[in-house]
Amino acid sequence: MLRNRLEKEFATSLEIADVVSYYEVTEERLRDVDLIISSISLSNLIFLTPVITVSVFLSEQDIEAIRSYLQQVTPVRVEQNEALPMEEEQARQIAEAVFSPLRIVSLDKKMSRDRTLLQLIACLDEAKESGFVEHFREQVNVRESYSSVVFGELLAFPHPAIPLTFSEQIVVGVCKEAVEWEEGKKVQFIFLLSPSKGRNPHLKYISPCLVAFVQDRSLQERLVQNPSYQELVDIFIPLIQKQG
Repeated sequence: MLRNRLEKEFATSLEIADVVSYYEVTEERLRDVDLIISSISLSNLIFLTPVITVSVFLSEQDIEAIRSYLQQVTPVRVEQNEALPMEEEQARQIAEAVFSPLRIVSLDKKMSRDRTLLQLIACLDEAKESGFVEHFREQVNVRESYSSVVFGELLAFPHPAIPLTFSEQIVVGVCKEAVEWEEGKKVQFIFLLSPSKGRNPHLKYISPCLVAFVQDRSLQERLVQNPSYQELVDIFIPLIQKQG
């Protein structure tokens, strides 16, 4: 029913790639998808693809929400026919709000997925609270039971099934030797995402940047060669700017 309504309302502006169930939504399936339209809430999951939750009957409010999104992602053009980017200072503020010098880890030795995960969780602000690290790990495992968090052949973005921290935080792990995050899937970069229990105004800009990062080998090499906070921020500022 939802597919039929979408095809009727957005015949010329949307191409429906597939219709899948909750448990079939994976990054593998989303590789060439620009937008997820779901009739069930996916708010407890993080995807690198934007999500709009609608009624199965596609109400007028839902239609307006989709139209509004489509208008937002249509690039604004200046006279020189170039996309108008976000101001550098605003992009810097977003990067500095989620990244921290205390939350970037260079992993020089080969480690297991679990050991790596625990080391990254330990960098979160709340890690000193009793039971927090183990609870966070449990919630990450719950989230990964739904679908894969490995994107491409290089990056994993683990995160808990429910928000557990006061503020938005990202811990970045750069591995000299790839970590087998899932069976047959090794990654070199791990972005541990921790959404806030309250508002999350910055993570929405970072998720699309992870896609761009995975697709740019030169940026990956920069971070491997210099896995520092300043290099991380310098890499992500122009990526965030493109989100406008």
